[in-house]
Amino acid sequence: MHIYKSNFDILLAPIVEEEHWYVAAFYVDTKIVTVYDSLHWPVPSIFPRLKECVESVLHVQFTQKNDYKNVTKQQNGYDCGINCFRNAEEICFHGKCNLFIPYYPEAERARAREILIKLMKKQITDEWVPRVVTPTDYTKLNKPRDKSEKAKSTDSDIEILEEDQTLQDIVTKTDKKANDAKKDETDICDISIGCLNDPIQKMDIDDSMDVDEDNNFLTDEEKNETQQKVDENFIDYCNRKRIRKDSNARKEFNAEKNAAKAKLAENEKLKASKNDTVTINPTDDKSDKDDKEYEILSVDEEAALNKEALETAAEFCNRKRIKNDNKGKAKHKQSVKDAKEKLANNEKAKEYMIKKIKSMKTEDGISDTVTDDMEIDENLSQDCKIMTNAEELKVQNEAKETYAAYCKRLKISTKTSRNKYNAAIKSAQEKLAENERLKECKRKKRLTETQEEKSQRLQKDAEVKQKVRHNETEEEKKERLKKKSEAMQKARDNETEEEKSQRLQKVAESMQALRDNETEKERFQRLKDNKNLKAINRKINVLEKQELLKKDRAERITKIKELLPFVLRKAGEYTNVEPFKLGKRDKICKGCGAKHYRTEKVQKNGTYTSCCKQGKIKMEAGVADFPQNLKDLMTKKHANKEYMKVFNANTRMINSSLSCAHMYAKNVNLAPGVPYLKIQGKVLHKMSRTYLPTNNNATFGGQNYIVDSADATIARVQAATKNNIKLNEDLMKELDETIRDVNIFAKSFTMLKETMEKQKADEEATGEKPKELRLVFKGKPNSKRNYDRVEAENEIALVYTPGPDGEIPRDDIVIFDKKGGNNNTYEVLPEWDPRVEPLSYTLFYPNGKGDFYNSDRKNDPNEPTSGKLTEREYYAFKINERCEEVYGFNPILYGGKLFLQYLCDAWAKVEGSRLRYLTVNQKKLKVASYKDVQEHLNQQAAKLGRAPGSVKILPSTFYGGPRYLRELCSDAISMVDEFGKPTALVTMTVNPEDEDIIMNIYEDQKAWERPDIVNSCFYQKLHELIRVIEKEEIFGPVECSVVCIEFQKRGLPHCHCAFTLKEKWDTVEKVDTYIRAYLPPLSQEEADARGEIFDEDYANYVKKFMIHTPCGAHNPNAPCMVDGKCKRNFPRPFLEETIMDDNGFTRPKRPDNGRSFKMKVKGNEIDVDNRWVVPHNPYLLKYMRSHINVEAINSIATVFYVFKYMFKGDDKAFVEMNEFIDNEMVQALNYDEIKSYEDFRYISATEAHWRLSDFWMYRLSHSVDRLAVHLENEQSLYMGEDADDEEMQKAKDKDSKLMAFFKVNQEREQEIAKVKEKIEKLKAEGKSVNHIKIPEKILYNKIGVDHVWDAKNGKWNPRKKTTKPKLCRLYNVNPKRTNCFYLRRLLRIKFFLTLKNICFDS
Repeated sequence: MHIYKSNFDILLAPIVEEEHWYVAAFYVDTKIVTVYDSLHWPVPSIFPRLKECVESVLHVQFTQKNDYKNVTKQQNGYDCGINCFRNAEEICFHGKCNLFIPYYPEAERARAREILIKLMKKQITDEWVPRVVTPTDYTKLNKPRDKSEKAKSTDSDIEILEEDQTLQDIVTKTDKKANDAKKDETDICDISIGCLNDPIQKMDIDDSMDVDEDNNFLTDEEKNETQQKVDENFIDYCNRKRIRKDSNARKEFNAEKNAAKAKLAENEKLKASKNDTVTINPTDDKSDKDDKEYEILSVDEEAALNKEALETAAEFCNRKRIKNDNKGKAKHKQSVKDAKEKLANNEKAKEYMIKKIKSMKTEDGISDTVTDDMEIDENLSQDCKIMTNAEELKVQNEAKETYAAYCKRLKISTKTSRNKYNAAIKSAQEKLAENERLKECKRKKRLTETQEEKSQRLQKDAEVKQKVRHNETEEEKKERLKKKSEAMQKARDNETEEEKSQRLQKVAESMQALRDNETEKERFQRLKDNKNLKAINRKINVLEKQELLKKDRAERITKIKELLPFVLRKAGEYTNVEPFKLGKRDKICKGCGAKHYRTEKVQKNGTYTSCCKQGKIKMEAGVADFPQNLKDLMTKKHANKEYMKVFNANTRMINSSLSCAHMYAKNVNLAPGVPYLKIQGKVLHKMSRTYLPTNNNATFGGQNYIVDSADATIARVQAATKNNIKLNEDLMKELDETIRDVNIFAKSFTMLKETMEKQKADEEATGEKPKELRLVFKGKPNSKRNYDRVEAENEIALVYTPGPDGEIPRDDIVIFDKKGGNNNTYEVLPEWDPRVEPLSYTLFYPNGKGDFYNSDRKNDPNEPTSGKLTEREYYAFKINERCEEVYGFNPILYGGKLFLQYLCDAWAKVEGSRLRYLTVNQKKLKVASYKDVQEHLNQQAAKLGRAPGSVKILPSTFYGGPRYLRELCSDAISMVDEFGKPTALVTMTVNPEDEDIIMNIYEDQKAWERPDIVNSCFYQKLHELIRVIEKEEIFGPVECSVVCIEFQKRGLPHCHCAFTLKEKWDTVEKVDTYIRAYLPPLSQEEADARGEIFDEDYANYVKKFMIHTPCGAHNPNAPCMVDGKCKRNFPRPFLEETIMDDNGFTRPKRPDNGRSFKMKVKGNEIDVDNRWVVPHNPYLLKYMRSHINVEAINSIATVFYVFKYMFKGDDKAFVEMNEFIDNEMVQALNYDEIKSYEDFRYISATEAHWRLSDFWMYRLSHSVDRLAVHLENEQSLYMGEDADDEEMQKAKDKDSKLMAFFKVNQEREQEIAKVKEKIEKLKAEGKSVNHIKIPEKILYNKIGVDHVWDAKNGKWNPRKKTTKPKLCRLYNVNPKRTNCFYLRRLLRIKFFLTLKNICFDS
């Protein structure tokens, strides 16, 4: 080995174990060791020890790396020898093993014999021996001898290579003996050749050879390994051998187990035989026997035994590489016991040696022999100093240092520094040996010292330690005490009962000695300190016990999870899933006749809430006397197909051209596809103020009914052409004639026209100057009017000539001639004027009559006490579908694009009315919490040099407003604080082609024309989705959930659902069970080939719903493209395994398995593979039959992103706005959140219907009470605008939630005191107190769970019942408000009686 270190690069070591040959190759340059094996078995058990020996000599740390791909596998039971030969030869000549096939065993063995013979005869040349090519190569050159001809060999010629010998010396010596030992070499060669021909068990072994029986005994390690094989079960055996669990493996397992048992039995037999033959020489000296019996362990052996005695069961099993089970713990216990026995024997040996040395002392001193030894040791100790621990560790590292590391550390070349490295290693080894010798000398010297010398030495050491401790820092002191405490605790944990009793007895004796000498004052102080110490220890013990219980519980849960298999929930199986179907809307409301789905909630009397408020609303559902030709066009049954095509494509334009008033709003450009409608900002309804066109402009609106039908038709067609819309003139003429015949407003304009013609005829007959005429639409037809002269009149309008005293009521709409009126061309109609609908939607109300809403409208006009009808309830009643035969024809549901406009207009009116109320009642909303807004406005006004204006707040009570959404987001995050982060995020989008939608729309209609059907279907399916996840627990028990509804840019509704599960998706196995992000088998043949299940429905649903339409280069104008990249990050990269990233969502696997299908995008066919698949759950996909994305949330950072995304609301801007009057800017700066919200909101038709139907937009599984935090006398007060002194005093005296909480805690403290008094009384009477429960104290953030807030009386009342789980959260406080900020923190962890008195820690 020493010669190798400086001369060779590869070390080969043949190994034989369990009747099988291996060859180990140590590559020093790459620091890799490889075990080559022709059976591909695990490495032999002796290999680790061999590796350690080689590493200790070479000072190189090798890495094991086995590679069997180039090793020829043996074909019979005795090819391992020749394979080992071939492997070694390959490594010698090529540096690595690279065998060739085919492999011919007989020829290979013959070639090996030929090589050995040529080596013996020194006939090997540089070309070596050619390889085997055919099965007959070398087989005729030599034959193996018979066993009878083989020569017996001895080991007399075996030499040990000394450390100082060189390779040249050995070669020279061998050459000198060559001629004399030629015959012996021949015999040895024959034996070597025999090893290549026979199995190991057949090799000749001379039984007459002398064998040292001691070497035949099994070592302790070999015995343990053999015993492990006996105890090993079949499964562990197969895992160790890396073979399949079949019948052949069972046979091999039984054979190996029997062999191990036989080996142990043979070892025991050998030991027994040796014990029988051992005799004791009676002439042995007794002292020599005692010296042998009391042999002292070395320092290293003693340290090793101390380490074994102190190590834990886990450390022992890890060192022995055995399982930490009951058997492993038993072996650990036995090992500790043996180590302690050896240490005890060593202590006895030390005492014996001390006594023996002392007995050798004479009156004049110590004997000469001992004295000489002591002098030598003392001189050596004086000349040389023992290394410190740090120095010794440094030298040990230098001794183990590799050649490359040595050169790198000294920054020298690796080509010329090998001798320096060898000298450095040798020097380090000599230093360590000298240090060990000095330690041994010092130990022997201490054994002979007297008690006085020992005490002096200890005193000197104590002084040195005290000096060191005096100079140490606080951190060093803490570290030292910590190590000392840990060592002491470890020693106490491993001590026996006897050792423990002895230690405690010594402590008791020392304490008693101190107590006997203490004064009365010292005794009092000691008792006081002991009392305090015991109290502290009790508290610490309680806390430690609680922590221990928590830890044990966590470990128990972890162990149960490890032992119990993963419980597969319902969502993990998808083979037999029945789709959820709603069917026809055949459930009829008994109150109004509206149609409903079977899953909608019905009242006991058969009515529904969403349509008629449980039968309370009574009004007309259809439109009476609807023109037949117009009905045929709307129902798509008109005889003229061209008319129908033009009418259905341009419904909004035709309605606008026929109406007298028009809706004005900003249209939003939507993504290409479904023609949904979306508007932004405020909605206005305008009507022309003149009945004659001005400045020779074309007629517009009601002016078309002043002129002839032909002229009006031309004007309408030309106006449409300017907007790139082509209308049919014949169709428009037919519609114009129909409206002129039946529409009351058109008749009013015609009445004005006839009056004008009559006045013109009178002018021609009499020559009088024509008078100004005005058309008035009466707001209240039955009220008295003070008009000057009425020329003509009908039920809704009149034509009159104004006089100097004429007064026009505010609710009347006046139409002037082109010279009259003021400069305004248009009249803005009030939102809730009953005439707005018939004036704006002529196609829905062709006769201009109907049951319209007004501000004084009751639920039932015939019942004055029936309650007020709200705007939302009015529209919700009108947009419900009913039977036409019973309730009449409802044209709104046939309106197509006009129906979408009607819905947007309706919701804008409803929401505008609510915003107007908030604008008018701002003074009632202003409380102290909004003062920061006013301060901000003052600062901004001061910067701009303007006066601060008015502040208008959109409060958090406004449903859907920004403050409302922020409060909901905080509520959701408080649920995270209580239950942990959500587990899954489920996003579902409506399927417009769902059969539950298609079967319920009218004939020849499409889904986008009926947002009422789409929304109702999706709303019911959303409830079903929540039900199957929360109630049926398809993913496991759900602790809480958050649901939010949103509307896509193209108008379709979708939901985001965040579910927090008890069983977290914290492993790859669980994620792979519930989430798929790859294509399933697309055919039965493909599934059979890969061993998968083919589900045709599932495959079709994935291709239809769960594929992200290819974008990027395939479709650069796709809606998902932002700045040239897909905002959804498609296509996703392939992943062979699921990645659980702590910084975001879990990324499910997307294997690159070559599975794909064709999809047409922009007219081109594209191959779609697993990179385009959206993550989903197969069960939910088959059950809901729509796009349903399922993501696993894996980090707390993702939680905040999810909730902020869910509650972001529409895109709005909140800005400070200046008002303009007469084109002059007012110098006051105003802050108006209401106007900003109204100007920057978006309204889609689908969302408008959703809100009109009163479907919820946000859902939290828990009700969250919001608790305010304030300092003393800083609570918010609520009072009327013109409150008097009495009302103000009443508001001041009312408690806030925090003040009422203090009172609850005071009452609770009194209850606790009474209960404790009762317990003490019962104890004094000797009665049981186990049945009495002491009331618990309450935290502020928990009070809403068991109490309910009474806002009227300002107090917390005990909660009697609840329909929804409750949580509480404290409002956030700005850290700048320091006292209030820290009060909020204290309220979460302390029990308070008042602000000034902390009562108890939680």
